[in-house]
Amino acid sequence: MLADNESMARVFESDEKLVTALAEAKRYREMNRLLEERVRGMQGEMNAAIRSAKGYKAKLDKMERAAA
Repeated sequence: MLADNESMARVFESDEKLVTALAEAKRYREMNRLLEERVRGMQGEMNAAIRSAKGYKAKLDKMERAAA
C-alpha cells in the first residue's frame, strides 16, 4: 500500500503528469509480467513435486502389496 501511495505521489507531484503516469504504468506492467512468470514457474515445480509424490506412493503401495 505504501508503494502505491509513493507511485501516486510521483505522478501527482510531477510537472509531466502524463509522462510520469505512463512510466508508472510501464513499471507495473513489467512487475506483473515478472510475477506471472514466477507463478508459472512455481506451478511447474508444484506439478513436478505432485508427480514425484504420486510415483513414490505407487511404489510404496506396490511394495506393501508384495509384502502382504
